[in-house]
Order: sequence, then structure tokens, then C-alpha cells
Amino acid sequence: MPFRDQLEKKITADKLTARVARTLRDTDSGVSFDRAAMRQLLVMGPYRYVHERDTDLYVQETPSGDGPIIVLDNGLPIYDTIIEDVLLRKSPTVKEMVSKENPDEKYHK
Repeated sequence: MPFRDQLEKKITADKLTARVARTLRDTDSGVSFDRAAMRQLLVMGPYRYVHERDTDLYVQETPSGDGPIIVLDNGLPIYDTIIEDVLLRKSPTVKEMVSKENPDEKYHK
């Protein structure tokens, strides 16, 4: 990638970071921020976008496979597990909520 393109990408990332930082607010339900800017910032980095159920996930791609998962919601939590486990925590189905098996035994890396 030419130097000019790298510089433009860096300037764009700096502007997006500043916009997210300016809009960061504590609320009763967590943290509020500019989701569109945060989404663009995550896509610029080493994250792969995954939309499952009603949840926006960003999975960090590493040489050894999938890495930490960032959930784009009020708290912007980071999970170091698999996508199915994150979905069980953030957006469970009725079947998962009434399941008798231990979810910790089911989802392991």
C-alpha cells in the first residue's frame, strides 16, 4: 500500500476515534457512543463482521484462528470465547433458555 493511502487511512482512523471519544457518555444501561463511527473503526482494523440473530459481532482474525469477539452494544464487551457462547449470553433462543445441559460443558475452545 502506498504511503499516501496509508496516511489517508490513518487520518480517517484518527477522525473516527475522536468522534467516538466525543460521543462517549455513561448511561444507566451502560455506555452510549456513535455506533456508526465505531462500526467503521472496527472494520478498518483486523475484525471480521458477523451478524447472528440480532447481534452485531466483530471477530478479531488472528493467524491461529478467531480471537477475541467484540459485541457492538451499550457496553462494548469483549469476549474471549466462541461465537455460539457469545450468542448464548447476549441473545439466547427459547430452547437455549430452557435447556437442562450445562452451557459451560458445551462451549469450549
